[in-house]
Amino acid sequence: MTSLSPAPPEELVHQACHEAGLGRLRQCRLYKSGPSHSVYRVLTPSGTVAVRVGRGNSVESAWQQNSQLVSLCLAPRLLHDRATEFGRRKLRCTIWEWRRGRPLDPRRDVRRMADALGRLHRRTRGSRIAPVTEPDLRKFLRGSIFQSLRRADFRGATGGRLQRVAENVLGDRNQHGDWPASFQCLVHNDLVVGNILVESGRVWLIDWDWAMNASPALDLCGFLSPFVRSWDEELYLSRRGAAIFVRRYLSLFGRADARAILGELVRAWDTYNAAVALWVYQFAGREQPHLRSHEFYQRAFARSVEISRWLKTQITT
Repeated sequence: MTSLSPAPPEELVHQACHEAGLGRLRQCRLYKSGPSHSVYRVLTPSGTVAVRVGRGNSVESAWQQNSQLVSLCLAPRLLHDRATEFGRRKLRCTIWEWRRGRPLDPRRDVRRMADALGRLHRRTRGSRIAPVTEPDLRKFLRGSIFQSLRRADFRGATGGRLQRVAENVLGDRNQHGDWPASFQCLVHNDLVVGNILVESGRVWLIDWDWAMNASPALDLCGFLSPFVRSWDEELYLSRRGAAIFVRRYLSLFGRADARAILGELVRAWDTYNAAVALWVYQFAGREQPHLRSHEFYQRAFARSVEISRWLKTQITT
């Protein structure tokens, strides 16, 4: 997977704004750039908008345009969405309203995030907003591990240890059998800090590329996992922070649902962290060598084990 950097020229962003009826852009600044897309902060006569340019398809607009998510103040309003070409690459330009929020601090905003995810999962329960549905969380996570092991080169001491961790997870008898889901709902499935904004006390989620209908435990793992926070270890959740988040989230559900979701979270935890650890080593480690160091994975797995032990104690209480 190659990055879009250097980013596509301003002409492509200008063309998208013109087609959306926003007028000629006055200012265009790169907000963030990743392996699959770049996001620009663009000032137009109609106001400030965010323009996403990258690989993708039209399925994101299915839930970005959904009035239910907009009314929940979880997804910015979509203004424009179309396919285009840049050289030999097929790209997609998406424009949505700009939110002026600050990046979420997982330590300071755990209650806000618990409330936001609880609203999302409760209000979209049983819905089919996203066209992708994954009813078997175990199959989904194990499939991700298999793909990483097949595609990536895990040479060296750190890569070898990661490979053994993944193989141990796959061979764990406790990871076999059915994982009955409490219910299906819309999950964001990419809860890195840069995709969560806080504005006037409200949480906004952006970049819904990986959203799907699945178990709510997928988002809970994503928010709690130290490997999802790998780019900034200062943003790791402590065991206490994880406890505050989980208890607040589960309090929004009835007792039966809460116990079922907690059970799914405990079952999925080790497999999820192994899958994300492989992804970080495979992709992020290319541009940030420290994410392939043995010391980094020691610290991250230690945090993961600490949270796992606490989660298991909650099953029996």
